[in-house]
Amino acid sequence: MAKSELCSIDGCGKSVKTRSWCNAHYQRQLKYGDPTGGPRGPRAATGEPLAWLRQHLSYDTADCLLWPFARFPNGYGTIVYQGVTTHASRAMCIEAHGPAPDDQPFALHSCANGHNGCVSPKHLRWGAQVENMADSVEDGTRARGGANAQSKLSEGDVREIRSLIGTMRKKDIAARFGVNADHVRAIERGIVWAWLE
Repeated sequence: MAKSELCSIDGCGKSVKTRSWCNAHYQRQLKYGDPTGGPRGPRAATGEPLAWLRQHLSYDTADCLLWPFARFPNGYGTIVYQGVTTHASRAMCIEAHGPAPDDQPFALHSCANGHNGCVSPKHLRWGAQVENMADSVEDGTRARGGANAQSKLSEGDVREIRSLIGTMRKKDIAARFGVNADHVRAIERGIVWAWLE
């Protein structure tokens, strides 16, 4: 019986499919132009991201420190930290500033570049969800209103709905704009779109 050839990538151990690679590495070559690559580059060795993070705890410039490893689709760095996949900025905040206080469980960025992979310990602090949401609105990283891809209404639609409230039934207003009557009530009460004047 012939012995099957193994993938040429170090440590793989799977059988060759094409061009000396297993199917997974061959597919990565086709998609990314590198058999070990991915959308953000080659995979890091186990422990390498955490070692890099700890080497940069004393990073002391005003510039952002960009995460060179894997990222979530939203651009934030990803790391396996204490056995859990989490944001690299959160892991850096724990390493640099200690565990999160119970009332401030979010790692906040003063630079507004978390979505670009910043993990600078000088730019990170613990904060509450209210601060995190306020920061995202201020920084322009939270899509509100019509800028949100999930929104069915534009700012003009909401202004028109407000002007129609009291002149038409909420059910009819909702049908006209393709939303639920409960959403029209939420607009009326300021539960949603409250920021829009």
